[in-house]
Amino acid sequence: MKIRVDGHIAAEIFVYVDDGRAIGHSAEIAWRVARFYAAMCARLGVQDAARKRTSASRTPGPWAGTVTHTDQDQVCGMVSQEKWDKTQVLIRELDGMIARDLLPLQRLLEIRGFLIYVVRTYPWLNPYIKGLHLTVDSWRPGRGASGFKLRGEELERAMAVWTASRGLPCRREDEDGPEEASPPPQHPSDEPPGDVRPVARLRRDITCLLELTESPQPPRQLYRAKHVTAFFVIGDASGTGKGVAVVEQYGVDYEAGPWKVQWRKESSNVREAENLTDRIERLSEGGALFEHEVFVLTDNSAFEGAYYKGHSPSEKLNDIVFRLHKTERDGGFILRVLHISGKRMKATGVDGLSRGDLTEGVLAGADPFSFLPFNLGADERSKGAVSSWVRSWWRTKKGEDWGGLPLEEVTAETMFELKNLKAARLWLMAPAVMETALELFCEDRMAHPQWPHVFVIPRLMTHMWRKDLGKDADVLFTVPAGANFWAPGQFEPLIVAIVFPLAHVPRYTGPWLVKGTDEGARYERALIDGFKCNDTGELHELGGSLQRVWEDAASGSRAVLQQLLAWAGGFPPVQKCLVRSVLPRSRKRSLSETGQERRRKRLRPGPGYTRVA
Repeated sequence: MKIRVDGHIAAEIFVYVDDGRAIGHSAEIAWRVARFYAAMCARLGVQDAARKRTSASRTPGPWAGTVTHTDQDQVCGMVSQEKWDKTQVLIRELDGMIARDLLPLQRLLEIRGFLIYVVRTYPWLNPYIKGLHLTVDSWRPGRGASGFKLRGEELERAMAVWTASRGLPCRREDEDGPEEASPPPQHPSDEPPGDVRPVARLRRDITCLLELTESPQPPRQLYRAKHVTAFFVIGDASGTGKGVAVVEQYGVDYEAGPWKVQWRKESSNVREAENLTDRIERLSEGGALFEHEVFVLTDNSAFEGAYYKGHSPSEKLNDIVFRLHKTERDGGFILRVLHISGKRMKATGVDGLSRGDLTEGVLAGADPFSFLPFNLGADERSKGAVSSWVRSWWRTKKGEDWGGLPLEEVTAETMFELKNLKAARLWLMAPAVMETALELFCEDRMAHPQWPHVFVIPRLMTHMWRKDLGKDADVLFTVPAGANFWAPGQFEPLIVAIVFPLAHVPRYTGPWLVKGTDEGARYERALIDGFKCNDTGELHELGGSLQRVWEDAASGSRAVLQQLLAWAGGFPPVQKCLVRSVLPRSRKRSLSETGQERRRKRLRPGPGYTRVA
């Protein structure tokens, strides 16, 4: 959200495919923005359909699949009643189909396409669409019985069985024709079948969808909290006890106690999830969380993963997570489940609270927000040590910037004006800003593909940005807490991502993408193994090569990263590395080298041609 100097929301245009929507802090400003947008479109040759314009309103109609309202001092969204009714009909149709052994693929695709738009409005439905995704794609090669992709040894065994069942052709079709090698066995057919088998997860997902969509009217989904202050719910569980602390505007509210007999035999994943979910349910029933943003902090990665994926091997954990999604739907608040380090959990004092100890961290009177650095970047937390480390390997051994591109940090003041930043980008953003930062990064990379990017982000709030960053990063690795530029007291590791330029620019002769190359993967593995061996908080096997052990993390990683940059910068440019395999349909002729003049073909004289002396 952009804010003007006077405190009002800034005017802006949002475009979805071929439709645009103007926003402003008043009806007059919104109308002026729409008028300006229409004039610019007309100037560029895009016709403005004035008949489709609507007057400014706080309760406009549906746009991009969502009805967004800004009345009642709220920013919330919902789907139209017609779309909600259709959603219920489609889910009931899935429920009626699930009893069959085979389901029609085309109909599943149609239902999935509609539900995807509904999921964009209601995030608590998203985890329970996964079973439908897996069923639709279960026919594809390399998939297991659960619908997920096979990896590693499982994939190798599956392909070996498939190859053996196919056999290898060895007879030529034409003995008298030119000698050609027999074609290799083809991969499994890419043609989809008419019917597919439902995966085991689909049945439970449909049951959850039926219960989540049981209300006759579409629920209102809160998109922006009305209250500035947020709730932080920190919970942990020990062998026989549990503890949870709620940090809010007026202080810290904590409770601790023993587990009931029926819970003591459950796994730690189940008990910790139950501890936090029970507290959230009671707070929601009392109305304390209404129109707030709530952060649930846990050192249990299984609970966080189950919340965002909607599924876990443990059925009891699945049931607990489903209760949490229902509470989010009915409670009128925004919920985020965040994973933190177990060492940070101990530092807050909540780990001791589960054992009855009230003498540590927050419970001893420490500032609770000193343990919640979601608003601080890596460089601010390390007092400049992280940026110094990055700049040490960005400069070559000759003391020059890599590729002649200076490295400049992207700040809150420059992130929205990246077009004016004529340098390589260094992103040292706080985890809370990364969702917006990645949107700006994607726009900048498309508009300015010649600039490289370096990200160094603490591993917090990763559900909002890590997956998307990993898709674009050419090299991605983690730096554990304990390196000489990232102290042990930082608890969570750093995630470092390097994105090389997409386009050929002067003094840079690298490939379009380092991601996916064998050499890039080798450097990435060397960095991962090197930092892992230098992690003093972990025990490691010494059976591997001891050459991976660095004297210190800064110098060891600097040497590897400088080699990576040198390799990427010295790779032949795209114009010199064209190969015939990228032109499968072209005729078999030689390619002219760069700089050579092509001989012009002489034209034969035609009828009526007269040569002038």
